[in-house]
Amino acid sequence: MAMGGEMSVARPLLAVVVLLAALSGPAAGLRTPRPLPTARQAVAEQAQAPWVPADGAPLADRRGLLQRTVATTAAAAAALAAPLPGLEPLPVHAAAPPVVVVVGARGRTGKLVQDYLLAKGATVISGTRDGSVVGDATRGVAADVTNLSTLEAAVKGADAVIFCASASKKGGNAKQVDNVGVQNIASACVSQKVPRLVVVSSAAVSKPDSVGYKVTNLFGGIMTQKYEGEQALRSVYASTPELHYTIVRPGGLKDGPPEGPAALELNQGDDFIGEVTRADVAAAAAEASINYADDVTFELYSIKTRSPTLSKQRPPTGLEKRAETWPALLEGLKPDAKL
Repeated sequence: MAMGGEMSVARPLLAVVVLLAALSGPAAGLRTPRPLPTARQAVAEQAQAPWVPADGAPLADRRGLLQRTVATTAAAAAALAAPLPGLEPLPVHAAAPPVVVVVGARGRTGKLVQDYLLAKGATVISGTRDGSVVGDATRGVAADVTNLSTLEAAVKGADAVIFCASASKKGGNAKQVDNVGVQNIASACVSQKVPRLVVVSSAAVSKPDSVGYKVTNLFGGIMTQKYEGEQALRSVYASTPELHYTIVRPGGLKDGPPEGPAALELNQGDDFIGEVTRADVAAAAAEASINYADDVTFELYSIKTRSPTLSKQRPPTGLEKRAETWPALLEGLKPDAKL
């Protein structure tokens, strides 16, 4: 399974789209469905309905495929109609809607972070390489993680910044993005006195002997670079006690609707791991940018998939956190300096 970050995970609906298009052909008169509400993409990123045939007699050998497609789309629509699990009003300390810059807003996790923040009532600014606006964000800013000067301009005046960028062909390799890029965004936030920075990293980055580390690190040494980026960030913040960071280490990423805070466990020390939906990672990052979790690093995974990061069994760490709401989950985490 792919660990945290933007490592690619197969999309089941994509296969349906391609197959359906091939079976239909241009004569079937395919049409595009109505777009789903952007703010609800945090519920199910893959809820974009596939192309479907226009009214007319479907081919007999396509009937089963169409029925499965309709069922999948109906389930996604039902998920969209439900409230976001764990979504609560802005905390009382927020006198006005916080201004949050999402760096890497065009990525799969970044888009979900934006949508969650928008649903919560925050003012969202898309941080992209070309400065374009993503989705329903208020505006866009140029935020090239390999260029410190663009980041300083991008984060100026923000209440919080969420770093969701990861290595890609266009954006840079693992060292440029997950290592140097994280150090750059930390330096930019400190120089511009941004109160809070949240970075989405990965579980198992501090356990090079684990299977998760070894497998994921085959992709350009990404785990090594993520860990070095984390360490560089901590060094940047060591002399700024008035400014704070949070590092979110998700386990193996999967698509689908969020399970919500009650189904998740937070841990510290990188000793346990599991799977977690991108939607839940997005919610955790968004909530950490608003609720106070000062200078902490935590792992995030679904309770039902919990297992030791290393293959050998080990007792509980005593640092596990389970709660019904995000504020309760994030409260009382140990600062990195005390671990």
